[in-house]
Amino acid sequence: MDLKQRSSRSVAKRKQSVDDLFDLPEEVLELILGELSLADLIACSEVSKKWRRGVNIDSVWRDICRHESYDDKLMLRSRSHLFIETVTDEKRNVLGPLCYWREVYGWCRRLSKNWIDKKFQTYKLSETSSPVYSLDCDGITAVTGHEDSSIYVWSVEGLPYLVQIVLAVLPDYPIISVKTTTRFIVAIQKKLLHVFTKNDKYLLTDLKSFELGDEYVEQMERYNSLGDDYVPWYKEAIRMQSEAAAMLITPLMYAVVDDRLFAARYGSGHVWIWKLTGSKLVSDKVGLKEISQIESIGSNVYLALHSGVTSLLKYSIDEDEVKPLMSLPGRKKFVISEKLVMAIPAPGDICLKRISVWKKGYYNEPLGTKTISSSHFCAIIAEKILVVYSEDSIVRVWDPFRGHTLYTFSVGAAVGFIRAGFGKCLVVFMNSSLHLWDLKSGKRLYRFYNALEWTGDYRHLVWINHSMILSAGVNHQLEMLSFL
Repeated sequence: MDLKQRSSRSVAKRKQSVDDLFDLPEEVLELILGELSLADLIACSEVSKKWRRGVNIDSVWRDICRHESYDDKLMLRSRSHLFIETVTDEKRNVLGPLCYWREVYGWCRRLSKNWIDKKFQTYKLSETSSPVYSLDCDGITAVTGHEDSSIYVWSVEGLPYLVQIVLAVLPDYPIISVKTTTRFIVAIQKKLLHVFTKNDKYLLTDLKSFELGDEYVEQMERYNSLGDDYVPWYKEAIRMQSEAAAMLITPLMYAVVDDRLFAARYGSGHVWIWKLTGSKLVSDKVGLKEISQIESIGSNVYLALHSGVTSLLKYSIDEDEVKPLMSLPGRKKFVISEKLVMAIPAPGDICLKRISVWKKGYYNEPLGTKTISSSHFCAIIAEKILVVYSEDSIVRVWDPFRGHTLYTFSVGAAVGFIRAGFGKCLVVFMNSSLHLWDLKSGKRLYRFYNALEWTGDYRHLVWINHSMILSAGVNHQLEMLSFL
């Protein structure tokens, strides 16, 4: 037997031994495949039908997706603009189909590559010369509030288009805040809160004032009865109120959860809770000290109160009860995600500046803390379990579950704000410009906008999810960058 025949027989034996490996029980295969690198797994799936079937184990690829923070819900609910989901496996007909979580990995990996490679479509959504003052999006509908009291509603689920233009009640005041949900649009101008109902052709269905005292909060009935005379009446009422008492400038905080509207004045101890539509007052919480924050995460509502210490409370809709979760010294602001609660110093905090992180539901002891040495900092929760924070120009990525810093890098200038992109991407605002950074390598990938293109309050005019960036400060107008 010559050397060539021996070599061929040896290769055949090794291939047969690997083929036999795929006859092992799935739970054993999971342990073996878990030791392979991602590149090796992908290479194995390209060899033969048997090898593809062998590595086509959903549980293995699900663990890989979880490690990369790839969520199958993103693929299921995303409609494409660049049609990345039409990319098919060229070897499917020869080797067989991929398993579900392998498909999820492929879809998310292509989307991540679009972010890294600057592959996006730009849609300029400009319909008015009036500057944008506020922005919100629910992933399907984007809403912008303008200086001229107009509200523009855009569909951004597929190719973007203008759905509706609605006007707020007061013609001389900008829309300083706007929120959109699947059913409602809520807009604020001079503490006059408007509720527009989407399935009612965006009609104004509720109106509330927080300028005239608690007894004049409900304004919809008066608005309907006065008609065109409502605006001069309201302006005169505000003038008389301002002359009668010194009016403090206190921001209005609000949240919409399902069909409930929560509202409170900053620093007050009073929270109103209404049921929409119909504006039925379902609860009226008083005596809560100084309310400094209202946050809604999914169907949950959280309140932050300050009275020497900062307390975090959770409101239960079923029990109509506010339950305390924790108290911290000083003035804190809370950042709440699906799995974590993070406390960061708020303006006026005189305590030791530090970031503290808790696992949701476990508030006796934090997972970890980080001391902040700079007064110029910002912090976010990324990939559900990571904390990304900056001190001046230094950005750190911290895993509080494992208790150590994963990456540290400099962006070369003081950071204005950070937002999570998709995959390992961070959107960083610095030097009045918006940039994309790779958090793993610490390298700047590219710049979205420079200082000459931006106007307005930048941090409130950017909305980001896995597939798009909405920028409402671009030459005063709205622009969408779609990575799908």
